[in-house]
This record gives sequence, structure tokens and C-alpha cells, in this order.
Amino acid sequence: MSMNRFSPVSTSEIANFKLLGAFTEEKESTVNAIKKSYSIASATSTQTTTTTINTTTNTTTIITTNNTINDTATNTSLINSSSLSSSSSSLSTNTINQSYKITRISKVLAEPKTLQILQNEIKVYERLKQNPVFQTPYQIIQESDYIYIIYQEKRGQKNLLQILSRVKQLKEDIAREIFKKMIHCVHECHKNNIIHRDIKLPAFFIEEDSLDVHLGELRYSTIVPSLDQSLTDRRGSPAYVPPEVIQGLSYNGVQADYWSLGVVLYTMTCGSFPFNASNPRELFQSILKDSLVFPQGISSDLKSLLKLMLEKDPSNRASYKSIIRHPWLVSSSERESSEDQIVPDF
Repeated sequence: MSMNRFSPVSTSEIANFKLLGAFTEEKESTVNAIKKSYSIASATSTQTTTTTINTTTNTTTIITTNNTINDTATNTSLINSSSLSSSSSSLSTNTINQSYKITRISKVLAEPKTLQILQNEIKVYERLKQNPVFQTPYQIIQESDYIYIIYQEKRGQKNLLQILSRVKQLKEDIAREIFKKMIHCVHECHKNNIIHRDIKLPAFFIEEDSLDVHLGELRYSTIVPSLDQSLTDRRGSPAYVPPEVIQGLSYNGVQADYWSLGVVLYTMTCGSFPFNASNPRELFQSILKDSLVFPQGISSDLKSLLKLMLEKDPSNRASYKSIIRHPWLVSSSERESSEDQIVPDF
């Protein structure tokens, strides 16, 4: 029976899946060891537990935190795979010294809306699983009572919010290199007829050595039959929501995603959000009415691009083509090369 990595999988069936892209022996042993460590560490299903297992000292620490999905339905644990070798002797050396985050959702205790969002998220992951620019799960397992979502934590990788919490803002040259990859990630979403709807700083994962970028936080993404389709449901994080969504109008998802990406670009280069307020109501009023203000030292080309992306009228907002062709993203050498192709007047 052919199964892909996001198909429902029961414990009794795991051993049967040896196909490429499904369960390899290495992945099977890793997942089983993770689940075993998880079940030992999680003493209750009514709260979120963050678990660190140290093989050197052979100790387990459990930290109780607030649950971000449903206090009675979900457990999340952080497990270091170096601790799993004692649980499974068949673990490959490729999986040693890796960290995993596992979230367990109870199908019995979770609200129907939570399960519906989760199943939609799994459909999105299924569509994007072969694309390396996305931060997709290491494995998703559906059992009769629980859904397990396992992420492999990558060393040297931080989300953009974590990076900006440390450095506040990025120099334009670095920001430009990263942003080129960010716009590519968002465009890949749209090429697959997926509207992200929750683009924000922590949705982008940056590998600090190579500056490779991966897009995650796909929980509220939606698959549309056409990119021209109008959407009506209001999704997103308050600081990143475009005016048309705040107003409750039907909106184009692509245009909304580019507004949110504009907020990300402004924040990473200017060191603050473009619109600020002490509460959501005032924040939304600021997004609707206030003009952009730029700190000193921002180049005229960057200001121009940000004004295009944060245009309140979505019909005049920057598109993918206008963004990638914008002078701020095109290097001077590329512009000179383009000018060389123009036949001069004699």
C-alpha cells in the first residue's frame, strides 16, 4: 500500500511503510523513540509540557507552560534526539544530536474548530512537502485518539523575530539578501495556489551561516482554486493585517500577503513596526489612517519599495513582478548591465 509522509498512520501500520517519502526504517525508529520519550515526560494531557532530556546526566526536566492551541487538548514537548539513542538502538548517526518538537492534539478533547484548522494545515503541508523553502513537519501521525506533529529543530536556525530581538534592525545590504529569498518563499506559496494569511517575523526561519530562508507558520493558510478568488474571513496577526481585512471587505489574498510582507520588510530595516498603538483598536485605526514615517538613514529606494508594498489601496499595491524589478532589489551592476543593452542614440 502506497502512503506518503502526511497520510494518516496508525501505530500498527508504521512498520509497513518503507517507501521513499514515507516511513524509512531510520524515521520509524526515530519517531517511535520520540513518542516513547514524550509519553514518559508528559504526565498529563491537560497542559503543555516542554521536556528536555539530557543523555549525559540521564535526566528529564519537565517545564509546564501555557498551551497556545487548547489547554485541554494539546501537549508540546522539546526533545533532544541525543537522548533517544537509549530508547532505540537502531537510530542512525544522522539523527543523533538533533532536536525535535512534538505537539500532540487530542481528537477527543480538542474543539471541532481546532481540528478543522489542523486538518487544513495538514492539506497545505501535503501540497508543499517537496518544496525546500517551506518549514514543514518531520512527520505527522494520525492515530485514533491523537494527532502527533513532529518538527525537527535545525541547529543555527532562528526565526526573524528572534534575530531582531537581538540586533533590532538589519543593514540594508543584509536585509536585501534575505528579502530576496523571502519574496521567493511567498511567491512559491502563491504558485501552489496557497494564500499564507499570517506572514509575520516569526514565520521566516533564517539559517545564520548561509542566510537561507524557510517559510513556516502555515496554520491559517488556505488553498484557493484561483489566485483571483476573493476571501472574506479575517485572519492574521494584528500588526500585519492590511486595511481591507480590518474593514471587513472581501479581499484578494495575494495582495494581503504582500502588505504583510511589507510590514516585515519595514520592521527588519527600520527597527520598529510601521504602525504602533497600545491596543488593537488604536492599532487598526493607525493602519487605516496614518502615513508611513521613516527613520533617518533609510535609502530613497527602500522608502519607495515600502510605500508601494504598504499602499492602503490594494489595487495600487506592489505585485510580485513590481517588487522583484524594484531598484532596491536590483543591484547597481545588474542595472548597468541592463542599460548596456539599450541602443544609444546617434
